[in-house]
Amino acid sequence: MRTGTGVRGYPDRVSGLMVGGNVASWEDLCDACDKVAARITDAAIADLIPPHRMAINHIWMGTWFRPMPLLVTQYYSAAVIDLGESLDDKGLV
Repeated sequence: MRTGTGVRGYPDRVSGLMVGGNVASWEDLCDACDKVAARITDAAIADLIPPHRMAINHIWMGTWFRPMPLLVTQYYSAAVIDLGESLDDKGLV
């Protein structure tokens, strides 16, 4: 994060994490976890029934909702419940 000598008694280096022989920073580890969580979430959304998947995409991505637009909130509410169960089944906390 910084170079030079330590400040106020703190060391001048940050401890790293050894992963398969490569040193990864905390940010790299967080990025890797975010990518895994995104892949799991994408898979869970893909597993939903089409109206639920379309409702989530409509709310979060601004896509067009094919079934009656007035029902999007009802489908979205049910989709959130189903998505939560799917994510739990896939091990995403």
